[in-house]
Amino acid sequence: MTEEWEALGLRRSPPLSARRLPPALSQILLDHVAVGEQTVAEPFVGITNDGTVRPGLFPITSTGVSTRPIVDAGQAFLAALAPAQQATVTFPIDSDNWLR
Repeated sequence: MTEEWEALGLRRSPPLSARRLPPALSQILLDHVAVGEQTVAEPFVGITNDGTVRPGLFPITSTGVSTRPIVDAGQAFLAALAPAQQATVTFPIDSDNWLR
């Protein structure tokens, strides 16, 4: 498979954690991370294109589609994990991890 990837001009990268930065990043990625850290430090006001919240833009209304299958799948996923794994994949909704 590696030869096929190389023939296509692709390289294989090792899997990386989404929670920890890799040991070395290019300057452009370091700059991107810095902007992200600055954004996470700001209070969450909603999703905007200019920082101005527009009340009622996307009102919460019933779609008639049940979210029960999604809830059941999430609960089944958590139930399949050991306690230490559950602690790794869950966090309070008001934590910085939610914004990340």
